[in-house]
Amino acid sequence: MVDRHLNPRPLGFHVMAATMAWNAAAASLPAFLGGAPTTHDRLLREADALRERLRTRTPDIYGQVTDAAIGRIRDMLDGVSAYHRHPYRRQPSDWPEIDTNGSLRILDCGPDLPAGAPTVVIVPSLINPSYILDLMPTRSLVRHLAAAGLRPLLLDWGEPGAAERLFTLTDYVVERVEPAIARAAEMAGRPVKLLGYCMGGNLALAATVRHPEPVDRLALLATPWDFHADTAPLGRAVAAMLVRMTETLPVRDTVPVDLLQLFFSSLDPTLVDRKFRRFGRLDPNSQDAELFVAIEDWANDGMPLSRPVAQECLGDWYGDNQPAREQWLIGGKPIIPQSIRQPVLVVVPHSDRIVPPASALALADSIPQARQLRAPGGHVTMLVGPKSRNGLWHPLVSWLQ
Repeated sequence: MVDRHLNPRPLGFHVMAATMAWNAAAASLPAFLGGAPTTHDRLLREADALRERLRTRTPDIYGQVTDAAIGRIRDMLDGVSAYHRHPYRRQPSDWPEIDTNGSLRILDCGPDLPAGAPTVVIVPSLINPSYILDLMPTRSLVRHLAAAGLRPLLLDWGEPGAAERLFTLTDYVVERVEPAIARAAEMAGRPVKLLGYCMGGNLALAATVRHPEPVDRLALLATPWDFHADTAPLGRAVAAMLVRMTETLPVRDTVPVDLLQLFFSSLDPTLVDRKFRRFGRLDPNSQDAELFVAIEDWANDGMPLSRPVAQECLGDWYGDNQPAREQWLIGGKPIIPQSIRQPVLVVVPHSDRIVPPASALALADSIPQARQLRAPGGHVTMLVGPKSRNGLWHPLVSWLQ
């Protein structure tokens, strides 16, 4: 897990974004950043010093507005400091591996279930760790599935190894996802249920379009499809900029997670400011505070991407919107959702800022037999939030069974 004292990553960028957000209220705020240090201690000292100068040197109204702006930044930094101090540390689950393939591990999250239990293959995003599906013992979708008699097989990507450093999305689907589904179906002796989360849903969808036989039904959770639906122009501009930046990397270099975080931050530039100011007001001993820390640790524990995958996601998806235009190819085959004949469940969180509801609903609309489920929460809280059990877990199990 990454050093919490570097989180939220990249910290200097998030502080700069918060400062710029309040800069309209006080023209002298840029001086507050100085050299955009990566630690918040210096920022706290500079905030206090600047606040004192403004009190004594500026007109009353301007001073009050500026003081309020600086106060909000300090509140955010206080929240970051409280997060750094929080004692919570996740205890990793020790699920047995049933197979490996390069950096990919297939984890059996229902090892005590009988051999004939219905199998659910779970495909997470390539960017963030798979343990969001098993965040805490009481906040674990895979444990809920196992308790309901469904055997969850969780794909854990790991960091790209020597083979994966040159992988494209086609390579991940053809050489990793499809063999995992085939292996699971062979073990189960029948077709399996397939569940994809976020961009893992795109990979699961592509595998089903290409080889539908081993898939019994398909659940797609917060899966983007129309990448121009409700996507802020800033996000598309940042995506284009990052594509150009990745072209300067050596061929075998991966795209670091901090670079990818810049893109996701552009989808909601004030999110870090808002959430850490809110966290700073929480009782550190509360369940809400512990859940916040668990999610934040996971969000900052992301994996780098191979350069080809990063360029496809940022350029072909967010730039050219190839999936919604039916131009996304995997192994030369167009991935057209209308061709799917299995039952499909499309889960759309109510307040998702990473995958806007309109983006995921476009996927549901393109599959005639798809059932829609509007789940409470956002992109992550849909899975592990206080309403996830009744809002997602129970209806998902009913549909899978």
